[in-house]
Amino acid sequence: LAWIFREAMAETLPLSEVPPLPAIDCKPLLDDKHIRENFINVQASTDEDAWKDAGCCLLGYPCNMLYNYSDMHDTMKFHLNNVGDPYRGSNYRINSMEIEKEVLDFFAKHWHVVEEYWGYITSSGTEGNMEGLYIGRERFPDGILYLSKDSHYSIFKIARLFRMKFQVVNSQENGEMDYAEFEQLIKQNAGTPAIINANIGTTMKGAVDNISKIAEILEKYKTEFHVHADGALMGFVLPYIYNNLSFKKHINSIAISGHKFLGTPFPCGVFVTEKKFRSLIENRIDYIDSVDDTILGSRNGHAPLFLKHIITVKQNEGFKEDVFRCLYLAQWLVNRMQSLGIEAWMNDLSITVIFPRPAEIVVKRWQLASNGNLSHVVVMPHVTQEMLEVFLKEYLANLSPS
Repeated sequence: LAWIFREAMAETLPLSEVPPLPAIDCKPLLDDKHIRENFINVQASTDEDAWKDAGCCLLGYPCNMLYNYSDMHDTMKFHLNNVGDPYRGSNYRINSMEIEKEVLDFFAKHWHVVEEYWGYITSSGTEGNMEGLYIGRERFPDGILYLSKDSHYSIFKIARLFRMKFQVVNSQENGEMDYAEFEQLIKQNAGTPAIINANIGTTMKGAVDNISKIAEILEKYKTEFHVHADGALMGFVLPYIYNNLSFKKHINSIAISGHKFLGTPFPCGVFVTEKKFRSLIENRIDYIDSVDDTILGSRNGHAPLFLKHIITVKQNEGFKEDVFRCLYLAQWLVNRMQSLGIEAWMNDLSITVIFPRPAEIVVKRWQLASNGNLSHVVVMPHVTQEMLEVFLKEYLANLSPS
């Protein structure tokens, strides 16, 4: 890590020497009018060009455009449906459940699961969060869900869908949970079980809640708890940096997205929990000759194939190399922006860089996720230093009017 910070301080190409980009059209890629008029009879070349152009300017959302899944195209001729529990199988035999279990084995090792585990490949990180909080609610029907103000919007939606009693904990300036306020709430609700949504990289600021500190507070007040880790992006990344993200550290369930760092070309996710909790949610279904213990019934059978493919191609060393390259470029971007007088910053060991929101033309061009007067860049494996140099030049030329 010291090498990353040292190298990130190196001299870079002066912005005056960066070649200018051609004039840009900042209309949305697929606006409602386009969909209404062209979706049915769309010409693939037109949309493919637009998608390629948009992919070359993707800095604000955690989608990895680098990984190549073209070798998987032939699998699309099969109608793969992993309906039911992957560990019980089903009467629908055109499935990829054996490969799904291999993918789950990889992630169980990744997160140092010491107990027997269970899980499945989900449709997205949101479904994984729903499954984790569902198990938490079934463990503690009268429990209170605690989530920080910076939690993903899906957590608030899930709480309402499940009609869970919840309390929002304020966040620190960096997006991390305010532990002093959390402790006060636990003290006030002493004796009531707690269901915790711990953020492993908040959506806007990339902040990681300290699960050890959260567990310490819960144990101090002798509070029963279920900790679910929302690790959408950083739940995959952090174990390559340090080993603190682990089921040995009080985590009871975790969910990540497969379409973020792993770059699958469609939304999917991974959910893992301790096997002993499965009995809380399982229900025998004769129609499929399996057990219903997943949020969705029919599940995408191609997702395990694609995840297994990239795990096999990249291996842990390949993923680790990409993670450290992203860390380096994120630190480089912070240093570069600060040297140009821009108030940029990032959380420790993060790949999300936060800075003042620029003019809307830059927000649209580079697809910058923004909240209020802040925007961010998420440095994914497809992001290059050249991309960041061009972005900086446009950023400085289009500062938001104050």
